[in-house]
Amino acid sequence: MSLPDSYLLSIETWRAETARMHHKWQGPYLNLCLSIFLAGGSVPNVPLDLAFKARLTAKQFDVFWPAVKGHFLVSDSEVRHAVSSENRAKWNEFVTKRREIGAKGGKKTQEKQRAAKAAAKAIGEDRTLRGPPIGPPLESGTEGLRLTAADEDLFYTLTGRVVTSSLEDQGSLSAVRSALASYDPASKTFECLEPCRADRDWNLIRSTLSGQGYRLRLSEQRVFDLGAFRRERADGT
Repeated sequence: MSLPDSYLLSIETWRAETARMHHKWQGPYLNLCLSIFLAGGSVPNVPLDLAFKARLTAKQFDVFWPAVKGHFLVSDSEVRHAVSSENRAKWNEFVTKRREIGAKGGKKTQEKQRAAKAAAKAIGEDRTLRGPPIGPPLESGTEGLRLTAADEDLFYTLTGRVVTSSLEDQGSLSAVRSALASYDPASKTFECLEPCRADRDWNLIRSTLSGQGYRLRLSEQRVFDLGAFRRERADGT
C-alpha cells in the first residue's frame, strides 16, 4: 500500500509554511519537498545536489537555504522534510495495523472455510452411506469429474461479481464456494454438495453465473414430488 501523494503537504501546511516565505523561493521549496518525497523521505545532505533538486544555481541556493532550512530535519548525512516525515511515520503505523488486522481476519476466514469444507465432505459421505437418492439425476455424464485449482479460480472470478451487500447472509457466498464438488467444462456446469442456507442468496449466485454463460446445481439434485408419493401411498398404488 503506497503512501498517498496528499500525505506530502496538505493545503493548510503549505499555506502555513509559505506565509512568510518570499514568493521567489516557494517554487524551489516545493521542488525540494517533492524530490525528498519521491526519494522515500530523505536525500543526502550535499549542497550542490540539494540545489539541483530545488532547480537553483549554487549561488541562488546559498541565499535560498537559510530562508527555508527551518522547515527541514537536517543532519550531517541527510535532509528530511519535517511535516512529510511525520505524516510518513503515521502512514506506516496505519498500514502496519491494517496488515495485522487483515492477517487475523484472513486466518479466521481460512478456519471457517476449512470447517465448511469438512462439513460438506461429511454430508457427502453420509449421503453415500444412506444409499442412492430417489429419482434420476437431472443430468448424467458428469461421473468422475473433479474440481481442480483452475476450476476453483474460475468460480471465484465468476462469483466475484456478486454484490455482497445484496446477500441476506454474508457467509452465503463462502459456503457455496467451500461446498463445490466438481466442474464440467463441456456444459460449463459447477456442482455443489450443499446450497447456502438462504434460498434468495442461492438463486442470486446461480443467476450471476447464468448471466455469464455458466450453471450451478446441486451434485445430487433430483426430481421428486413428495406430495404425489404420499398420495400414491394413501391410494395403495
